[in-house]
Amino acid sequence: MVDVAHARAVVDAALAASAALHAARDALAPAVAAAAGLSVPGALFGFESLERSATDDDVARLAASVTAADEVAVVLSANVFVAALRAVALARVAAPRVRVRPSRREPVFARALVEAWADPAITLEPGLDLAAVRRGVVHVYGRDETIAAIRASARVPVVGHGAGMGVAIVGRGAEVEGAARALARDVVAFDQRGCLSPRIVWVEGDRARARALAAALDEAIAALAIPVGVVDDAERAEARRYLETMRAVGDVVACASHVVAVAEPGAPALVPPAGRNVHVAPFTDPREVAAAMSPYAPFVVAVGGDAALGARLFPRARGLALGSMQRPPLDGPVDLRGARATS
Repeated sequence: MVDVAHARAVVDAALAASAALHAARDALAPAVAAAAGLSVPGALFGFESLERSATDDDVARLAASVTAADEVAVVLSANVFVAALRAVALARVAAPRVRVRPSRREPVFARALVEAWADPAITLEPGLDLAAVRRGVVHVYGRDETIAAIRASARVPVVGHGAGMGVAIVGRGAEVEGAARALARDVVAFDQRGCLSPRIVWVEGDRARARALAAALDEAIAALAIPVGVVDDAERAEARRYLETMRAVGDVVACASHVVAVAEPGAPALVPPAGRNVHVAPFTDPREVAAAMSPYAPFVVAVGGDAALGARLFPRARGLALGSMQRPPLDGPVDLRGARATS
């Protein structure tokens, strides 16, 4: 744990930078969109997930989550550009010097963040050679393969923040259309490429209720009118395979700019690819969810919706309200499964 007053000062500086970036979002969005593979409206929508406040309790939890270090090198991912703010804040709370290596695919927001923060202890180093780092620790955000490769050559401890996904649970008492409107915001943000992005939606009730949720979600995504960004050939092929599978064994509700499909009751869970593809599944007993999700449970970072049931089924995941899955409190790492560090 680090000093809470120090953590408060760092968080306040981070929030001031966040406010400046949010105010400049119209000017920044075209370049961010081009770098991150989002549409310009998609980039603007992503700016709404910037952390804008933190309570004293949030800061105390953040301070308790951090291990002090002489120096932190931060390796950023491109998938969720605003995640750079939390990553740098955690590093700066931990250490008096922070070296930021942005993703080659998305250096724009990271550069703007470091400039807006204007802390001489935080430097942007696109060409940072991690194998040459001799002190402190490296925080890596990104694919598990990237983390493994950096660990193989690093001479200091590496903390990995790897792959994950979100799950939503629409309980029996939730109003379907309202849940769908909130959920659409979570799906559309960052084209569903973040570790908080919901891929599977469990709906308590029969298949008809699940289909009603799916139909309302289709309409809600379309109503947001935010174009999808760049979809590469591999993602397109994966989405096509998911769509063909659900046409054979389920019910495809939408398949234009996004896919929403409904599984048969009791069917094995399928995790669709990113790019606004949502798998909706009915359940009547939570044990059905636990059994179907057992292969994927270690990868669940966030659960939106039914908080009590989510905590029972995924105790290491964040519980978040639908519509707020991309905006967790600034109270520590997004991923509560436990950072994985090796020397």
